Amino acid sequence: MRSFITLLLLIFQTGLFAQSNIPVRIEDHSVVTQNLKNADINYLTFKGAVNLQAYGAVPFYKSTVNLPDILFDCEIDISIIKTDTLDDIIASSITDKELIDTTFKTIVFNEGQEASIYVMPFRKTSKGIERLLDFEVLIEYVPSEPTDNSRSMNINYANESKLSSGTWFKLGITETGIHSLNYDDINSMGINPNDIVVENIGIFGNYDGLLPEANSKFRKDDLEENSIKSVGLEDGKFDEGDFILFYAQAALTWTYNPFTGRFVHNNNYYADTTYYFFTPDRGSQKNMSVLDGTSEVGTYVVTSFTDKAVHEVDLENMISSGKEWYGERFEGDTLERTFNFSFPNLKLDDPLFLSLEIIGRSYENSYYDIYVNDQQVVDSTKIRFITPTLGIFGRKSTSNTTFFPDSDDLDVRLVFKSNDPNASGWLDFLVLNAERELKFTGNQMEFCNTHTSATGNVSEFRVSETSANDEVWDITDKHNPKRVITNFEDATTVFTLPTDSLKTFTIYNGNSFLKPISYNIVPNQNLHGITDVNFVIIRPEFFSEYAEEVANIHRYHDDLKTVTVGLTEIYNEFSSGSQDITAIRDFMRMLHKKGAFGSERAYLLLFGDASFDYKNRVHNNTNLVPTYESLESLRETGTFATDDYFGLLDDSEGANASGDLDVGIGRFPISTIIEAQTTIEKIENYLSQNNKVMSKWRTDICFVADDRDNNLHLIQAEDLVEITDTLFSGIAVKKIFLDAYNKVTVPGGFRYPDVNRKINEQMSQGALIVNYTGHGGLIGWSNELVLDVPMINAFNNFDNLPLIITATCEFSRFDDPEFKSAGEYVFLNENGGGIALLTTTRLAYAHSNFIMNSRIYSNLLSCDEEGNVPRLGDLIRLAKIPSNENFLNFTLLGDPALTLAYPKYKVETESVVTAGDNDTIHALSIVNVSGVINDASGNLQSNFNGYVYPEVYDKATNYKTLGNDGNSYPQDFTLFDRLIYDGRVLVENGNFEFEFKVPKDIIYSYGNGKILYYALDTTNYTDAWGGFESFLIGGIDENADIDDIGPDIDIYLNTNQFSNMDVVTSSPVLFSKIKDDNGINNTGVGLGRDMVMVLDNDYSNPIIMNEFFSMDINSYKSGQIVYPMSNLSSGMHTLTLKVWDLYNNSTQKTIEFVVNDEAEISLLEVYNYPNPFTEETEFTFDHNKSGIELDVILRIYDITGNFVVELTSENNFSGKIRWNGNGSKNNRVPDGLYTYTLEVTDEYGNVTVQQQKLIKLSR
Repeated sequence: MRSFITLLLLIFQTGLFAQSNIPVRIEDHSVVTQNLKNADINYLTFKGAVNLQAYGAVPFYKSTVNLPDILFDCEIDISIIKTDTLDDIIASSITDKELIDTTFKTIVFNEGQEASIYVMPFRKTSKGIERLLDFEVLIEYVPSEPTDNSRSMNINYANESKLSSGTWFKLGITETGIHSLNYDDINSMGINPNDIVVENIGIFGNYDGLLPEANSKFRKDDLEENSIKSVGLEDGKFDEGDFILFYAQAALTWTYNPFTGRFVHNNNYYADTTYYFFTPDRGSQKNMSVLDGTSEVGTYVVTSFTDKAVHEVDLENMISSGKEWYGERFEGDTLERTFNFSFPNLKLDDPLFLSLEIIGRSYENSYYDIYVNDQQVVDSTKIRFITPTLGIFGRKSTSNTTFFPDSDDLDVRLVFKSNDPNASGWLDFLVLNAERELKFTGNQMEFCNTHTSATGNVSEFRVSETSANDEVWDITDKHNPKRVITNFEDATTVFTLPTDSLKTFTIYNGNSFLKPISYNIVPNQNLHGITDVNFVIIRPEFFSEYAEEVANIHRYHDDLKTVTVGLTEIYNEFSSGSQDITAIRDFMRMLHKKGAFGSERAYLLLFGDASFDYKNRVHNNTNLVPTYESLESLRETGTFATDDYFGLLDDSEGANASGDLDVGIGRFPISTIIEAQTTIEKIENYLSQNNKVMSKWRTDICFVADDRDNNLHLIQAEDLVEITDTLFSGIAVKKIFLDAYNKVTVPGGFRYPDVNRKINEQMSQGALIVNYTGHGGLIGWSNELVLDVPMINAFNNFDNLPLIITATCEFSRFDDPEFKSAGEYVFLNENGGGIALLTTTRLAYAHSNFIMNSRIYSNLLSCDEEGNVPRLGDLIRLAKIPSNENFLNFTLLGDPALTLAYPKYKVETESVVTAGDNDTIHALSIVNVSGVINDASGNLQSNFNGYVYPEVYDKATNYKTLGNDGNSYPQDFTLFDRLIYDGRVLVENGNFEFEFKVPKDIIYSYGNGKILYYALDTTNYTDAWGGFESFLIGGIDENADIDDIGPDIDIYLNTNQFSNMDVVTSSPVLFSKIKDDNGINNTGVGLGRDMVMVLDNDYSNPIIMNEFFSMDINSYKSGQIVYPMSNLSSGMHTLTLKVWDLYNNSTQKTIEFVVNDEAEISLLEVYNYPNPFTEETEFTFDHNKSGIELDVILRIYDITGNFVVELTSENNFSGKIRWNGNGSKNNRVPDGLYTYTLEVTDEYGNVTVQQQKLIKLSR
């Protein structure tokens, strides 16, 4: 009665919780084409589209509603308001159109009190493919049976592993059956059998087939001791002739299906060898128990059993993706193959069951026949044809048939047929179930009669052709076999046992036993003992040293509790020693369930490359740390590879890699020691605190957008910019939109050369993030290859590495050992590239990419309670919640515990003041700006001393794209890119102030300008960023001074001692000091106002000097150009430099010089600093041999001329050498006056010597 009242109350509550029907308008219907490695995909899409794996590329509308209570479901229907029909040509090209139903399909998934509603807005009609434009989702709440979606298979995890102490050996198993370990086997392990205490021996192992993917399903924790039979150990000694017997399961397992009455084989995707563990000192000599098979009276006599056999060889993976591999090929002259089976004592009057699966690839229908001993049992079964736009490699066909055999030996012949001369077929598997008479053959034989199991049944088993010494084991529980007491009569072994459930037995004669194929010692380990950790690094053994280096980096830099774990250790404790990727997930789940992560965020780094080939069938395979491959291995729109599986740790998660991530996961796609070292060097440098690494690039986020698809990618990039603009005013947004540049025709297609150049420039300058939205693939970005592998390999940006985000297809397909993807090249570039990638590994859908991408930016600067910004692992984890099947192909290649190089503090503007009008900045007005460095709470950082680098921008510039692609149209966008001041300002005790003059060439209309800051504390090496937009800019200062004189220029090469016509090397450095009382135009604002250098009067190839100019501290009136040149030809050269002031006055100056690498060495400014010195001093000198390797010898003498020490430096470019004040015998030299000679030799044999003095003082 109480439950009825509760239900009535809940039904009443639906009125309170009832939700209005949902009106829906589908916007931006379009078709997108993606070119993948194995197929071209044309998929339907619309704004907000999501995809479900079972429906491939066909998109769904999705909405989420709250249910009144967990005791309710919702049922949905749709009310159609407006539809249209796809163009026939478009409809015919759509990938996966065969998955579109004849109705607008609706699906509801419940998770607790939330329901996800999916509507497929397409259906097939007699007129073609109809699509929904406007409709209403009708929701009705209905009572449901209570379900517990958070069901838990509780595991009492051990606090320490069995392997934590004692001596252990790992035994490799490749055949199922009874195995023996004898005296000689023990001896070969390096153990003296005479020293064994037999009560302490044991065999351990858990293998029952693949571990279940679903967390809710049962699995054993740690290793369990198996039952054994001890022979000859009754005297307490392990003598010669003694042995132990144990039952071991090989990789292939069988499952009985009671509905079909057949055995089904279970292939092991991950391993061909299973393992058991032998210990001489940590077991309990768990001898098997005994079943009395002689005391029961049987109700059922068993004289036959069901045997089974399978032929399956894994030779080819059709699309280099997925778990499924296929076997023998049928094509050309090989259109039929024969497979041989033998079943001794086959019952010829009982039907034999055959099951076969084959795939066909043909553009016409294919067929196949099956013959057994020339008897046709399958006749012309059809395999449907494929088309180029289907996105599938081939189609599967399954045949199940029964027939009566005519012999124990069966020759199964498979014949493949097609009218397409290029057709091919591949056998997946061939399975037979056969009824045999229960006659003993061989040395051991398993048997199971599937007809005996029923409640109350007692079965009498009669095994004929046996001997009196033959022994029967009940192996229904394979880890705990039981010896069956039997009767023997008339060469028949008889036993009777209850068979309420299906029983399996084995009989053996003792003449011969199976042997393990390997015996390997196992070092002690204890993963179960890990109790406190935030960061887990999983690696193969040969990367252990380098994984530990990464662990130490985070222990020191982040104070993370980090542990490195070997894959073999995980397999030993969680999958009985054999490779099973679920063991990795189960290990992480154990840590999660035991509370090892505490309340803190957790991270997992997979330290090594992966492969779609788990079993090393591919040459030079890279399966170092495996990834999760989908079961789908034929359909491009349904296959995926993901590392998310290892972070799905809650009770209801796991199956098919479904669920929300609980940890942040990243991977290093490395396969060599050199790649490991490169990766670590990049991380160490990225985290280092010095002025090489810490600069303005840390404030930049660059968005690159493809053309095509009705401006879809540009629109999405602009939406991401809009999110970014709300995060923090100090972010400098850069835009490279392909359609804003000229497209040029080249042989074989089109290119955007200006975009290639802009991307190269951005990568060279560095950025916090470079984000690409658009088409792409294994070799780069866009059909026009605006980024390709040669460009990537040429990146030289080691000190300013960006995070690369790619919302495109399979740019980083890291699991293909036969092809290195462009994304991997980005990661592995030893001279630069990226610090990490948030990237895609397979087909990715535009709108799903955008959802992920937008979540990344929404969470980019979201701090936790302690003020910590997300690490890379947090960004990808949060971007995938709530989960979506399309997100599985999005991965992090990089360190998940790494935090992006966000500046630590904030630069706050306190005032922006002009002389006359405080509200508005005018052209030619002088502006004064003051500000402070604060922490996140607004507290002044009074110990911050260094420089702030302000960039002041005119109003945002309006641009319009060109509509280069037939599927694109011109579109407006804006960008702050008119830089009017770029300076360097002193920060003292957290305060700064500077002034600048506004150039004459601004846009005179009024609008908001922008100031961006980057600041560096050069003492403590911390940094800050900030922005300010609360000022107007426009018009001109009518009271500005009049100026018609250009800047002053001073030019020299290598040294300020340079004179016109001097001799230099082929790699001189240009120095130019520039000053102007009314300010220098160093930003190029205004048409033709760049600083320009021209060599040898080649005005068609000017070199822009803006980026090589740096303003003097706290000045806009003076600064210096430093520009290294290289590879100049020998002989006379001219160099012309032209610069502008802020009034548009220019100055041009020309010098002449001679290049001769073989000229004599000229040494200038030879000195040491400090001088006098106490601890150490550095000798420096200038010279005319810039870019030439120099050998330097420094000889030091005391005041009496006695030799003190000689210092040498080979291949010296810098002109510097240090002395620590020690003599030639490493003794400390006394205080006093010393002389030294500096001898410099170039690679041409020129030698120059100079002499100077120095003084050493006491400490």
